[in-house]
Amino acid sequence: MQGKVITGFVLGIVAIICSFIGGWFSIIALPMAIVGLVLSIIGGKEYKAAGQKNGLATAGLVIGIVAVVLSTIFFFTCGICVLCVADKINDLENDINDWANAFSIGY
Repeated sequence: MQGKVITGFVLGIVAIICSFIGGWFSIIALPMAIVGLVLSIIGGKEYKAAGQKNGLATAGLVIGIVAVVLSTIFFFTCGICVLCVADKINDLENDINDWANAFSIGY
């Protein structure tokens, strides 16, 4: 019971940190945040069924929700950025080919 709550809490914190780092870490952060959220929910339900209150389960739930939202935002933002950069690289390559053809340079 306690292990699930602590694990969910820690995964939520690590997912938030990974989200802010960005890049590949934002890809890792999303599943980590979801697992942390699920573990916090399961652990909280187990505490509730046993008639005990646990603030760590509530904190893990809140941090898990925040981690899922942030990692989703950063994940899609990073994906959009990658698509934009790839498009600009393609445009640059086309410009170089046009320039090379204009000056009859074999490129």
